Amino acid sequence: MCFFLRKKHYFCAKYTAMPSYQVTYLPTQVVMSIKASDMQLGIPTAFAKLEMVLPSLKGRHFYGACRCVGTALEYWACVAPFVDTEFELYGLEPFTLPEGKYAYCKLLNWAEQVTKIKHVFMDMENYFAHDSSRPQIEDYRSQNELVLYLPIL
Repeated sequence: MCFFLRKKHYFCAKYTAMPSYQVTYLPTQVVMSIKASDMQLGIPTAFAKLEMVLPSLKGRHFYGACRCVGTALEYWACVAPFVDTEFELYGLEPFTLPEGKYAYCKLLNWAEQVTKIKHVFMDMENYFAHDSSRPQIEDYRSQNELVLYLPIL
């Protein structure tokens, strides 16, 4: 059950960590990506492959993107390029994180709460009108902070 607190700020009492949901607008961003082979074991493998291609992880901004294609879920491990020539240099595919309105929630200590990611997205979908034409985005801000973005109408 979620409660409206202030304009564009929502509180969800469903979780012990009590995430709050806010709404924002994100610009389009083209990132380098590797598609995961499946939704379980494929995600860590895709990030490991992505990290192995890069000469250094320092200063890099990582994302995850998930969307439904037909009846299947597809996931991309992504990283923001420093310069446009990196796509060709590292042989990575471009993936567009589309602009638009998103509901979002911060998860602290996310590595200890990986199983909650799906449930937070599901809870946001129950509260907001989900735009399924755009992917859900995981923004890995640090080893401690993850921001989950649900595209909304």
